[in-house]
Amino acid sequence: MKRILIFILILCASVAFAALGPELQPNPNLTGTGGTPVGSATGVVADGYRMFATITAIGSKTVEGYQAITTTAGVASLYGSVSLPTLTLGTEYTATITVESVTGGILWRVCQANGANVQFSIEITTSGTYTQTFIADATFLGTNHLASIGAGESITVSEMSIKEVVEDTNNAYLGFFNFFN
Repeated sequence: MKRILIFILILCASVAFAALGPELQPNPNLTGTGGTPVGSATGVVADGYRMFATITAIGSKTVEGYQAITTTAGVASLYGSVSLPTLTLGTEYTATITVESVTGGILWRVCQANGANVQFSIEITTSGTYTQTFIADATFLGTNHLASIGAGESITVSEMSIKEVVEDTNNAYLGFFNFFN
């Protein structure tokens, strides 16, 4: 019996693959300085974001334009505050954050700006890119949210993203077929 192995590239529109939809987080690269310091926060904050502090936190921009936060006393947080997207119950999303110059343990979440409806909570202690996929357990206006930036802690953020996971039926896949003669 002769065995013939055939590899065939098949373009198939009936097979679904996961893809990411458009960006939902306003100003995902944290550009600009038109954001709002709230409470005891001072300094500059990226457009469309708020930085809240209970005692003392300072917002600044790096040479590259990234958002830096340093807390000297109390606790601070950073979150989107303008044109937040509606995250829908039962829908799958992927959130990504890219950070550097991390001192301490800072909580990263996707939730409402006020901290309600937390979808996940991950402690960040080192520089890097973090990605978390989740299925929304409520319908709400959502944002990436850095929380619990405590006294003596600091972080620099270059990206905060939320995208819906969507079905992509326009991908090719490699099929393997084994025929016997």
